[in-house]
Amino acid sequence: MARSNFFNGKLYQRMSEDLHLGGMSQRTHAGYWRAVRKLADYCQTSPDKITEDQLRRFFLHMKNELNYAYGTLRVAFSGIKFFYTRTCKRNWQTLAQMKLQNAKTLPRPTQASVPALRSRKSTASSTPAESSGSRSTCGPSTRSD
Repeated sequence: MARSNFFNGKLYQRMSEDLHLGGMSQRTHAGYWRAVRKLADYCQTSPDKITEDQLRRFFLHMKNELNYAYGTLRVAFSGIKFFYTRTCKRNWQTLAQMKLQNAKTLPRPTQASVPALRSRKSTASSTPAESSGSRSTCGPSTRSD
């Protein structure tokens, strides 16, 4: 993990212990530590001294200025929320009310595209393996002959 002048020592150790007690994976540890470190570095202070207003500005900075992807925002939010609900307890409305929505959704079919989708579905219903009578070799067979 990259070092921070603002997130280290006892606070870092306490969060590490809380993550272990929570049964989190090492990959989760790394993502959550990174999120809190970036928050502390952005605010130029220890995370236990950060105000709710600074937290709000940090999330707006990541979302609107850095244009972080949904997945990155989700990990950052989860890590910071974990820190402020378990390690350094704060009852902040920002953490309770903040919602992240995945903007990457599939487009809804239009009336013009529905017939085309239906014709693709009917031609794709039989796979080459089904039409030739061959069986899959991936895993045990449940078919009784």
